[in-house]
Amino acid sequence: MSTSVEGYRLSPQQRRVWSVNPLTQVQTALRVEGPLNREVLEKALEKLVCRHEVLRTVFHEVPGLSWPVQVVLEQIEVAWTVVEDLHPEDVESALDRLFQPEFDLQTGPLVRPALLALTTGEELVVLNLSALIADSNSSHLMEKWFSLYEAMISDTVDTAEESEEEEITYSVISEWLNQLAEDEDSEAGRAYWARKRIDSVPSLQVPKRTVAQSAKPFLQKTVELSHDLWKSLENTARRWEIGAQDLVLTAWRAVWARVTGQSDMVMGWVCDGRTDEGVESALGALSRAVPLVVEFEGTELVSDAGRRLASAAKEAYEWQESWTGESVAESFSFQVGFESRARVRSYQAGAATFTKFRELAAVEKFDAWLSCQSDATGADLVFQVDPLLWSEAAIEQWAGAVLASLEQCVESVGTGSALTCADLAYWQETTRQAHADALESTSADEALLEDGIYLYNLENSEDQLSAVPLWRPRSGVQVRAVDASGEWVPLGAVGLLHVRRTGTEEWVPTEQSVRAWSDGRLELVKGDSTASSGAFTAPRSQVEQELAAIWQDVLRVEDIAVQDSFFDLGGHSLLATQVVMRMRAKYGVEFPMRIVFETKTLEALAQMVERSTGERGEGAVSGQELSIPRLGEQELYELSPSQKRLWFSSQLSQSSQYGTGFYYVIEDELHTESFARAFASVVERHEMLRTTIVVQDGVAYQRVTPGLTPSYREHDLSARPDAQQMEAVRARVLEVWTTPFDLSRESFFRVELFRLSERKSLLFLCAHHFGYDGWAVRLLIRDLNAFYTAYRHGKSHVDLPDVVSFFDVAAWLNKRLANGELQGQLEYWLSQLQDDVPPPEVPGDTGEFAANPLDVRKASVSPSVTAQLNDLAKRQGSSLYATVLSGVMAWLSQLSRQTTVTVGATLSGRTHPEMEEAFGPLINPVAMRTDLAGNPTFAEIVERTAKTSFDAYANQDYPFDLIWQELRKRGAKAPSLYSVILIGQNVTDGAVQLDGMSLQPRPLSELLSDRTDEVVRRLYGASEREHASYDLVLSMSEEGGGIVLEATYAGQKFRPETVDRYLAQMVRVLEQFAADPEGRLSQLQAEAVEEEDAWEELF
Repeated sequence: MSTSVEGYRLSPQQRRVWSVNPLTQVQTALRVEGPLNREVLEKALEKLVCRHEVLRTVFHEVPGLSWPVQVVLEQIEVAWTVVEDLHPEDVESALDRLFQPEFDLQTGPLVRPALLALTTGEELVVLNLSALIADSNSSHLMEKWFSLYEAMISDTVDTAEESEEEEITYSVISEWLNQLAEDEDSEAGRAYWARKRIDSVPSLQVPKRTVAQSAKPFLQKTVELSHDLWKSLENTARRWEIGAQDLVLTAWRAVWARVTGQSDMVMGWVCDGRTDEGVESALGALSRAVPLVVEFEGTELVSDAGRRLASAAKEAYEWQESWTGESVAESFSFQVGFESRARVRSYQAGAATFTKFRELAAVEKFDAWLSCQSDATGADLVFQVDPLLWSEAAIEQWAGAVLASLEQCVESVGTGSALTCADLAYWQETTRQAHADALESTSADEALLEDGIYLYNLENSEDQLSAVPLWRPRSGVQVRAVDASGEWVPLGAVGLLHVRRTGTEEWVPTEQSVRAWSDGRLELVKGDSTASSGAFTAPRSQVEQELAAIWQDVLRVEDIAVQDSFFDLGGHSLLATQVVMRMRAKYGVEFPMRIVFETKTLEALAQMVERSTGERGEGAVSGQELSIPRLGEQELYELSPSQKRLWFSSQLSQSSQYGTGFYYVIEDELHTESFARAFASVVERHEMLRTTIVVQDGVAYQRVTPGLTPSYREHDLSARPDAQQMEAVRARVLEVWTTPFDLSRESFFRVELFRLSERKSLLFLCAHHFGYDGWAVRLLIRDLNAFYTAYRHGKSHVDLPDVVSFFDVAAWLNKRLANGELQGQLEYWLSQLQDDVPPPEVPGDTGEFAANPLDVRKASVSPSVTAQLNDLAKRQGSSLYATVLSGVMAWLSQLSRQTTVTVGATLSGRTHPEMEEAFGPLINPVAMRTDLAGNPTFAEIVERTAKTSFDAYANQDYPFDLIWQELRKRGAKAPSLYSVILIGQNVTDGAVQLDGMSLQPRPLSELLSDRTDEVVRRLYGASEREHASYDLVLSMSEEGGGIVLEATYAGQKFRPETVDRYLAQMVRVLEQFAADPEGRLSQLQAEAVEEEDAWEELF
């Protein structure tokens, strides 16, 4: 028995949505200011749905038809989602969750409203709609909704309905659009689009990271252009006889021309579709993306290119009804999009104002798109990218690049200079897809916890490289790579190097082949490789396949081509270290750490390995031959070199009896039984958690004590008022933290779990340095998550890597130290630190002031400057950490008037792949010393500091306390080697998780802010100064595409505002490094110069 379905054809816009992804959604979130009547708001939406049939539409697939039909239901019930007591920091994730559920297209409704009530008293109204019934312009729907709300509040609904003109239904509009596309009169439009030959334009060759499944539907960044800046853009555009929106489009197009090196591209130009009378405010899917095909020549003036783009956009707009997308291949998709529309920021309804908080919408599945939304007061540039292809760092880069290009346009009009597209393309801020997104952001406590895992490497050998980096040309010279026909080569392909002087037209060819990369650099290639196409080439030789397997394991990506760059795939210094460790174990060769930094591609790295092993694809040794020897079960085990240093310190310092505290907030339902069971399994897995210290004949050993478990206590405080809860937590945390560890009787770990409510718990971990370092805590959290997730879902098997005994590692390290295997490293350090140089003096404050040992100060480096620093690091063969370190050294040099500067750091100490699974303290402090004599340029300072960093890593196995003892024997008089420490970190694998729940690390200062005096008294007694062995301990992390510097400091020497000033000076130094790498040390200005002071200096 068949069932008849009465429906309407899909519109061209709906067919496009259905072919790309019928489950696509749009979302608008609005912040409510003023009183909100929830009941009336719900009734207003109910009335809106009844009034507009498109909001009651569903879609039925009919056998025999290529497309479904749209069916209008007589009535439909819309269910609201209400979220109460939402914390402000959780709003974004809540909106993401509301975006995730898929609509049932056949039964509906395709409208999903929600209300979020925050703990601050604020409210957000959220509306999700299927892209089959809505588009990127939600303003018409919102205006109608809030107009009804206002009328119902004021009891004028009948009057409002009488005054409202009857609108054309979407089903009628849909049929009209289909007739327009099919009518014989539209033949001219179809011919117009056919002439564009869309299929013949090559797709953009842009490197995209393969990232893990993202919970976010889109990544988005909004840049607000002020009234003055927008007016400047309007004036510039007027001079060029185009609109300001056309100028933004030109800048967006220039960015992609620069990144891809392609003169041709197809951009999706989003047209509103409401062009005819009667549909100006119609609801439904009316917007569509039409192809905008404009060639972008480097020698052309930007003003001319802007006029061509504006003309092409106008034509595309006029012929938009004729474009259906059905004339091109089914696989066709727009990679990049652009939209220009009026800005609507808020809606007024009665006493309530609804202000736009977030809007996620795209009529196409763009990889990246830019929406320019303007009004008389300014404009918003909304950048949106696919989170499966791009990172947050990338979206910062696109935004910075467009803004820099727009500034160039405005400046060129002001100075009267002729600006070419090539000039516009050479913006400095953000020209690459950075691999910095592999570095996860952490708090100050976590950054200190990670113990400085920044891994760099250089050796003094003069090995020939298979590819010589050219990077950027010198000032006044431009370079490019072109193919045989004179066109710019696509990304990754090899072409012929051409050069010219800036300001001249003629390009001079050379005989050198170069490969073009996404960050604008060109790499010299040996031999005749111009036939390369840049296409994916799978690993061929045995060595290439073995190295690809190592990269896949470390980077967690699947497909790796021989032309892939380790860092473009998401690699960073820590991961490069893991690669080299695996290579050493695999091939039995002591590869230098710099090999990954300098070979660039898998193919080049394989060539280096083949030369080092002596045979192509052969010469590999069994990894077992390089394994760390196993001891077997013993009564007592030696201390590791790190533990020996800690044991010596503990005999001299009272504060060494205490542990370090880590504090996490869990805002989700925690199953305490599974958590306790998971922790017990972690204790069973890692013997260091069951270890104590035994002293025999004055020598300390460690022993696995049968039956010993760490202190683990749960506290259910859910029945107490909030204030009493936190007071109980503070009291218990203070008691646990300030109770000395008895290392002969108890474990090195204590755990306290506080349940505050059904969906909120606090976790406090107190750990003694004898049993952990930052890497070990990472293992603990990883394993805890694995066991908890398994037990929570009824599983007993947990798939984790094999444990490597810390005792085996300790014995192996001691053996290498005793048999002279590390003597070469000692000689390096004695030579590097032979000059008796005092630590740089950081001026302190005078007078009496209260010291707060828990205080942490913070400063940030902007994403655009961070991108420039990354670029500088690449050009100098450095890394971001070494570049920041060079800035700190330059700052200290200016502050102390020293040309030889030493800064402390800590390295992981895990220089063998098997050590990655060893749970225990292996970190080793080192002294980074760089000679800044000769008034070097900033770029030279980065290069020198990079060499210092690489050499330090290559020689990090030798215990630094023994090096310091040897220096003292040889006459060193300085009380210490450094007064400032810079800790870099990138060891975390992402957010700390427990079965999908987020464990948010929080600083203890937040919890114990009112207990500072008690902390000092209990931990340090009368020796308050013990906790401040160094002036400044800086930690560097990356957050939102920028750099975050956090500082703990000697509270008895510095006031907080002084540390703030020092951090601001460091940021200013880094900004100068980024802006002018050829500037010299003598030109450095750590303090901002006021205008009046600058005039005094001039005269």
